[in-house]
Amino acid sequence: MLREKWVDIRHAIDADEESLNGNDGAAPCGPCQRAHAFEVRTRPSTAPAEPPCVYDHPELVTEGPKARIAHLESEIAELRELLEAANAKLACCTCGAAAGVSTNASEPDGLSPSTGGSQQASAATTPYLAPGQVRLTTNSRGEFMSEVPSTASAFSMPSFGALFLSNTLVPFPGPVISTPDSNSFMAGDTSSATFDVLPSAWPPGLPPPAVLYHLVETFFTSVPLASRLIHKPTFMVALRQLPTSLDFPHVALLHAICGIASLYSPIIGDPKKEAARANAAEMLRSPSISRLRDRANGEQGTPRFAKSLYDLKDTWDEAFGVSHIRMASMSLRLSVREGDRLLQMLQAAVICTWYMYSMGFTIGVYVWITNVTKLAGPLGIYASEGFEPLSHLPSNMAFLFGKPKTPVEAETIRNIFWICYTMERIYNAGTSWPLTINDEDISQLMPCRFSDFITGENVPTHNRQRLFTENMLFTHPPLTTDSWTLYIKASILISRVRSLNSRYWISAASKKAGMSAELQGPPTESEEFRHLDQTIASFTRNIPRAFQDPVGIAVDPLLYTAHILPHVAMIQLHDPHAKVDSPNDHSAMQMLAATRAILDLIYKLSGTTYDLLYLDHSCSFGWFIAGVAIIRFLKAKIQARAEDEVVGLEQELGVVKFMLKNLGDRTFIGHRQINVLDEIYNAEIKGRTRRAATAPSATDHRAETDNLMFWNLQ
Repeated sequence: MLREKWVDIRHAIDADEESLNGNDGAAPCGPCQRAHAFEVRTRPSTAPAEPPCVYDHPELVTEGPKARIAHLESEIAELRELLEAANAKLACCTCGAAAGVSTNASEPDGLSPSTGGSQQASAATTPYLAPGQVRLTTNSRGEFMSEVPSTASAFSMPSFGALFLSNTLVPFPGPVISTPDSNSFMAGDTSSATFDVLPSAWPPGLPPPAVLYHLVETFFTSVPLASRLIHKPTFMVALRQLPTSLDFPHVALLHAICGIASLYSPIIGDPKKEAARANAAEMLRSPSISRLRDRANGEQGTPRFAKSLYDLKDTWDEAFGVSHIRMASMSLRLSVREGDRLLQMLQAAVICTWYMYSMGFTIGVYVWITNVTKLAGPLGIYASEGFEPLSHLPSNMAFLFGKPKTPVEAETIRNIFWICYTMERIYNAGTSWPLTINDEDISQLMPCRFSDFITGENVPTHNRQRLFTENMLFTHPPLTTDSWTLYIKASILISRVRSLNSRYWISAASKKAGMSAELQGPPTESEEFRHLDQTIASFTRNIPRAFQDPVGIAVDPLLYTAHILPHVAMIQLHDPHAKVDSPNDHSAMQMLAATRAILDLIYKLSGTTYDLLYLDHSCSFGWFIAGVAIIRFLKAKIQARAEDEVVGLEQELGVVKFMLKNLGDRTFIGHRQINVLDEIYNAEIKGRTRRAATAPSATDHRAETDNLMFWNLQ
């Protein structure tokens, strides 16, 4: 009906033009003559003798041009009303037909002459969304669906320059991925419902492309080491490929990015803490077992083993980030078994480890770090060329990963290894659990500066430092030194302190066989202890002038952590030997000086408006170690009845807990460390036991195990 009325209008316009050109209206109009001529040529047997013109009517012939124009305008207005009514009815349809329909009344065929017309047509049915904003609607089943701005084509790609030059969300049509019962993942109106059209090759577990691009940008701009772990320009080019392309990023890596970016994204609601903890803990125990739930009757159902990765979709009632980390874990396990893109699997495992640490899962962090380092070993990323193990086999057969093809790939491998190294040292610094990577096995070069890495510069390697380079902790070549290399060197101090504390008696027994521990003397008098004490102090003094202030005009999260870690190493070195009740004890003085240095860094950061969420979350361990040290000194001063010093130490402990609380308001690790500090304070100062003697639940067992990482009592 709409098309017939539009044809009538076009015929009337042509007839009106002929009338204005001198035609009396008695002869057939031009369109009818052309249609009749075509019919005579194609179907001469059935063609009429004369062209029948629908506008050979007396009333139209006698009408003037102005009357005809007014009549046509009224019919156009009626046609617009019919189009608006049809579009309103179509918008309420759930068949997906509304995804590519234009509502520009001046273009009834849904075509616009320019990109601007397409954008106006899209804006007619989709309210304006700010950059990075995704509106969620509900479908007929009550599930939340993502609704994103659409361009003219359902399969159009964002501009190449926008991916590199813009930090905003590029409008991109995508699939509809429902998040069952995810009430927290909701941001906007839910009055309408639409289904977006998407290529069938899009991975079913990923968010819509608009949300995915937003989360990827959030990941690179928010996580301090994200641009070191993944070369962003190369990754963004790969992300523009079709999902079926081999260059498209692995789905496990994309799931991991979505999971950790949800902690920073403003469009992802905060998950419920207890539900997120319980679901993440369940993931560590049986990630391949699920239960089919009958939601109508509230029944959990019987357990089953999934035959496919996506058989597990829609079976959990959990938060957005936890679900993506879970799917990343499953996809990673399947891909490692098949040997599919192992370097990307290692990157995904690193991101999952970051997420587990931010969520406060101690056992989960240790398990993930172990998996990361065990995967790094077969890939051979800890070794550099010329330092391969002795073997009759060729060097390219010693490891699973071959020689890097480009300088960017070589630098990416170096960054990935050192990220694995620092994670294992820092995240396990509060435990005595064994590590996987030994310093004696590492020959990898130090990475280049970030400015050279992101631009793809080919930085020479002949003058690069290695872990065994002489005085590498005190010399900092300008062409290869930035906050990341200082971060690595500070974590090496943590590693050396840990090795001394965990292996001292073994090393002493091997050097002096048959000699008792009493004759060997205290560890503080050993040469290794004194050398390490001097090394930590020298590293702090020899930080280059350009990197001495991590809190200046802007806050450098990596440099801030690099300044905290040497003081953490000093505290851990002297903590087993410090006599805090003695004012002249060297270990106690060194321990107190390091604690006050961490407090100074806390004061500097507290004087800014910097959001603690964007720090490297491992710096919270430094704050926690300072709080534990303060509690030890506080106990000694209470016993000595030094009231003035007690008040000062109580205030300093309050500052540490204040910082951890601010971080805990954005992520779980801060609250977890505050709880452990409170338990240590109650046990040491108030003399209370940790909890009443009641039958422990499964959650209590989990919390008890997690607290082992940080509870560093003698």
